[in-house]
Amino acid sequence: MARETRTESRLPEFNEVRPRSMSRAVASEIREAILGGRLGAGQRLIEKDLTATFGVGRTSVREALKELEAQGYISLIPHKGAFVSRPTEDEVRELYAVVAVLEGLAARIAAKRMTEENLETLRGITLSLEECRRQGDVDGYYHHNHRFHQAFVEASGNSRLLELIERVRSQIVKTRILSHAVPNRLDESMREHKGILSAFLRRDAGRAEKRVIRHLENQERAFLSLMGASAKLRRA
Repeated sequence: MARETRTESRLPEFNEVRPRSMSRAVASEIREAILGGRLGAGQRLIEKDLTATFGVGRTSVREALKELEAQGYISLIPHKGAFVSRPTEDEVRELYAVVAVLEGLAARIAAKRMTEENLETLRGITLSLEECRRQGDVDGYYHHNHRFHQAFVEASGNSRLLELIERVRSQIVKTRILSHAVPNRLDESMREHKGILSAFLRRDAGRAEKRVIRHLENQERAFLSLMGASAKLRRA
């Protein structure tokens, strides 16, 4: 992981957390803020600010930060503190290379096993994606994008494959939502999802696999272009 850039700013608004499972609740709130873009890459998370914001003790905050570090959302740097992770280009390429192969395989298996109920679920999710695309709702689009991928992976019926994909997703999830912020990416992504659905409806395993892989490769390129643009702005 590349050395984090020290960036400080005021914390965004968070929901109130309850006493039960406090550290997990804090971790969940911070995770959602990262995924929603309210906490940016490289931003420092100051422990005393978090305890005051959530009204919890230092132990709960520290446990939450350790959980987020294990999931790849933040980096804990000795003597400096916690920072929202900023993946390197090499890390992005490596993660997408793995997830493209795994989800492509899941699509190949699922195309042969899908029930009418599975197909109807994917049709419904595709309609939701289209509605979000029309409204320019990136957060909503991301939510239904995740549902779409989750649906066909689960339809593969391969629990080992699902477990492997979930592990990689936990590291790649932030790049997926940010890639949709690239101009015209929602439109391109929508066409790709319709193509994947078409392959499933035809029960064309080879085409489903190829289209899922191509979709993820395009997503990778979109995020890398966004990273490049952000790097130029930081150097300016």
